[in-house]
Amino acid sequence: MLLEGRVGSKRGGAVAEVGLSKDGSSLVVAQATGKYTEAARAGGVYFGFYTLAAAPVIFGTEAGQSGVLWNPPDSGVDVAILLWSFAQRVAATTAGNLGIATYPGQDLQPTTATAATATGPALVGYGRSKAEFTGVGTVLGPESSFLPLAGIMTGAITTTAVSTVVVDVGGAIILPPGTAAAVASCSTDPVAARGEIAVLWQELAR
Repeated sequence: MLLEGRVGSKRGGAVAEVGLSKDGSSLVVAQATGKYTEAARAGGVYFGFYTLAAAPVIFGTEAGQSGVLWNPPDSGVDVAILLWSFAQRVAATTAGNLGIATYPGQDLQPTTATAATATGPALVGYGRSKAEFTGVGTVLGPESSFLPLAGIMTGAITTTAVSTVVVDVGGAIILPPGTAAAVASCSTDPVAARGEIAVLWQELAR
């Protein structure tokens, strides 16, 4: 059996044979573009950004969650979180950790919402996302999971070597319709911590 592939676009281009390793046991591949380039070019990748006006609330507190990503129940898509970042610019008075908390029963839009600083498609000018990203919002508990991603520093930012964290979640967290995720602190409230949070996600048709 001859294995073939189409060169370039799925809708055009010539058909060519694919290459195998020297011993014929594996397929030879090479990454020709960035990790998320094709997904972004297809128009299904979006970002949200928010400047924190207050420190994120502790995990287990539904009111005032930061960086809420909500997938409405009628969206028709699954939302896969690709990247998450936090840039700390004000030191906390109490050390702690930030991470992603998930909420499985979010059929309703988060209430008391504060608009995000910015949202948009990774393919600039493409269109609006199905999911909604808000800077601050009240979600419906209980939470189902928490993934710690970044430590909150108490030292002066000007003397700290690293104050920005970018985590490649890689689509490992998926929000089906009627669910949400938000940024929360772990077991200690990082009092006075300030900074910017951002999330990059992909929307996949169900």
